[in-house]
Amino acid sequence: MLVWLRILFICLLCILCNGCALLATGKYQTISIVSSEPSSEVTINGEFADSTPCEVKVLRSRKHVPTVEVYKPGFHTENVKLRKRINPHVYLNLINLPGWFIDIYSGAAVRYQQPDTVILRPKKKK
Repeated sequence: MLVWLRILFICLLCILCNGCALLATGKYQTISIVSSEPSSEVTINGEFADSTPCEVKVLRSRKHVPTVEVYKPGFHTENVKLRKRINPHVYLNLINLPGWFIDIYSGAAVRYQQPDTVILRPKKKK
């Protein structure tokens, strides 16, 4: 009987200590980047990621919003501002207080809104 209670307690603890948003959506989110000029370079936090149009994976974070820049020679570099939103999956925790903390700490409680098409402005010729 005592063994079954221990097993039940461990199972219950495992269920309560999981964050719903972390399990459902993970720590990373795929963002689509589209620019007015095809084949523009996309950098995330200063590192080359891909060329437009593209989908890039960014780490969800409660503290840091990734810096996304779109660049093409002959055009001004444009910064893409990712807006933070609350991940709707976090509400599945309901009364699961440890799940809330796990989701917030891991960054899974955050979701980024998909950015609009990036309009690149040509540089003026001298």
